[in-house]
Amino acid sequence: MTRKLFTAFLLSIAALFGAASASASTITVVEFYNAGLDHYFMTGIPLEVNALDANQFPGWARTGYSFLAFPNTEAVPPGASPVCRYYGLPSAGLDTHFYSASPSECQILATDPKFKDAWELESNNVFAIYLPNLATGACPVNTEPIYRAWNDRADSNHRYSTDPAVQAQMVAKGYIAEGYGNPPVIMCSPLGDGGGVTPPPVQSAPACTLSASPSTPMVNGTVTLTATCTQSPTSYTWANCASSSSTCTTTSASAGTVTYGVTARNAVGPSNYATQSVTWQAGGGGATGTPVCTLTVYPATPQVNRAVSIVPTCTNSPTSFYWTGPCFSTTQSTCMTGSNTVGPKQYSLTASNASGAGPTVSITADYQP
Repeated sequence: MTRKLFTAFLLSIAALFGAASASASTITVVEFYNAGLDHYFMTGIPLEVNALDANQFPGWARTGYSFLAFPNTEAVPPGASPVCRYYGLPSAGLDTHFYSASPSECQILATDPKFKDAWELESNNVFAIYLPNLATGACPVNTEPIYRAWNDRADSNHRYSTDPAVQAQMVAKGYIAEGYGNPPVIMCSPLGDGGGVTPPPVQSAPACTLSASPSTPMVNGTVTLTATCTQSPTSYTWANCASSSSTCTTTSASAGTVTYGVTARNAVGPSNYATQSVTWQAGGGGATGTPVCTLTVYPATPQVNRAVSIVPTCTNSPTSFYWTGPCFSTTQSTCMTGSNTVGPKQYSLTASNASGAGPTVSITADYQP
């Protein structure tokens, strides 16, 4: 929709928005399409909808899709977010509109040098709607997801839809899905008259605590550290332990106290730095320690389609054995296995006794024809 054709509407945008029914709990945001431009446009402003329906701006037609939102003539409902509307200037090679309920996206268009001279603010509150959970993309109860697809072209244009099939169709055409979570969701539309919506919890960075089990492990044994965090973290950064998840298992070859730490992160930002000190006890290789094992492959040169045994030799009398690898069966300590393909396969064992789990050990069997 060209700037020239919309001048009369945009000179007094506040008055236009006021034309929406002040008594309505929700408004209908209607989608239009211009085949000549291959552009989509949506509006909940009655004057704009009526003008487009009356063909005052030739080329635009309803797609049949719409969604509900809250009018800007009423107070923004608890938990909802006002939606900004920007116009992409033809002087920047654009001529399109952009909507966002994200305060940070609206701010970026206003201040980032890459965008501020190309996009002109039309309203900070064209209508109101809910944001999804910024980490998971989940919408509040009694709302439905709105998907946003970007055409990834110089004439930048977005399509907003509540129909996942429409979103899939746009992505198949080369559009890029934008939003939060997987599949990405950009906004959440109230169902019906907007009643019964449970506002989403306030989004914030995670808060974490860290625990260790066992709390006093034996040298050469293992300890499992567990991060318990709020606000659905999406990533974890550990200190003195290697892991990318909320748990980390490690060992120590010497006695003493080691402090472990973790920072979790979600879309809002990083958590506090949570720490846990663990005192490693001497005797990991002695009679009271956890098992320490080595593995041997029998036969030493295994062949495909032949039975193979992975046999451990352990200290400190293990009472249980946990294998990872394609074991067809185990007789407590021994992994009975084999392969029908040539090449290396890795097998691992963690043995335990009353003192705890020993270090995990691995061996590779290189299968020959």
